[in-house]
Amino acid sequence: MKNKRATELEYLRWFVRNADFGPADGDIRDMMRERFEQMIDSDVRLTQQAELGEALDFAGAPKFDLDPCAARELRKQLGLPPIADVEWDIEDDGLSRDWFGRVFVNPPFSDIMPWVEKAEREIKRDSVSTITFLVPANRTEQPWFQRVQDLQWDMRFLPKRRSFIYPDGSVKKSPPFGVVLLGVAE
Repeated sequence: MKNKRATELEYLRWFVRNADFGPADGDIRDMMRERFEQMIDSDVRLTQQAELGEALDFAGAPKFDLDPCAARELRKQLGLPPIADVEWDIEDDGLSRDWFGRVFVNPPFSDIMPWVEKAEREIKRDSVSTITFLVPANRTEQPWFQRVQDLQWDMRFLPKRRSFIYPDGSVKKSPPFGVVLLGVAE
């Protein structure tokens, strides 16, 4: 069964491809479709090798065993190396599957709380040793960040703003926020 977000994204992609915008001329129609695609893909930010190295150092791990929200197929299409030995796409639904080993999570920044809640449950299982998150550092007022503080997870605020790789393969100017690594171990 697909998660709700995967289903919503599928519908939005279908809508953008098939929508009839009525009397709008071709340029407006194309602009609207492009904007919808940007909205859909805005949560896809692929981790670069530098940040992966910092995450491995933070976790005290030589490698990650699992990335439950990896965009595996997109990384392959762009010729990027894997983040972990096992990577799951949105269709694999990393929120409903059991995690294992050393886990790296670069969650959709628009909906981090379900990933924090999942990590909170998973770290109690014998099959998970560490979980490392890469998340925005400017959301300290949000419930997911407050929860992480309450749980006393380790935090490392990374210096300077970081760039990500986007679905079109570009490395855009860094986003208007820094990032923080969050970690929890068994």
